[in-house]
Amino acid sequence: ERQAERWTLARCAREYHARAVEPRRSPRRAAQWISRLEHHVPRALWHAPIASIKPAQLLAALLAAAPHERARNLKAPKIAETLHRVRQRLARVFTDAALHERCEGNPAQAIRDALAEALPRPTSPSAGTAERGHRHMVPEAAPAFVARLAELPGTAARCLEFLILTAARSGEARGAEWAEVDESAALW
Repeated sequence: ERQAERWTLARCAREYHARAVEPRRSPRRAAQWISRLEHHVPRALWHAPIASIKPAQLLAALLAAAPHERARNLKAPKIAETLHRVRQRLARVFTDAALHERCEGNPAQAIRDALAEALPRPTSPSAGTAERGHRHMVPEAAPAFVARLAELPGTAARCLEFLILTAARSGEARGAEWAEVDESAALW
């Protein structure tokens, strides 16, 4: 009983983070991983014994965090994305805790659908105006933009010009090697 109370959600999350997250991520990403949990899981739940946390309690705590996010001027889709990521990370922590017999079950996994239904749906970038999606350029403006781009010096300008003219993916262009390019046949 006393041993179970020692394993709080915070302690389990930090132990999992040190063992499984930090070695596999950059220091910046690893720091973001744990800080997102520390900032978005309410203190009472964060310091509760992990074995005592029930799905309904976890769902209520995460939904209660949403108004605090609105106070920070985050828009609804950003709040939904943040809480979705927090729930995913908590699911990993609970799975690990169950594996080490610190709790039974995974309340974060149990609330997946309920949390998604309770939060606003993110808008698709192609579903509407530029303010809801990615910035874009009307096709008629592309020739003038490419002409201006051709006048700019530097590798970044050449890479962007290459992307536009070939419709390659950015990762493909950045990682391309000369062996992949046949200049005589104008093939890539």
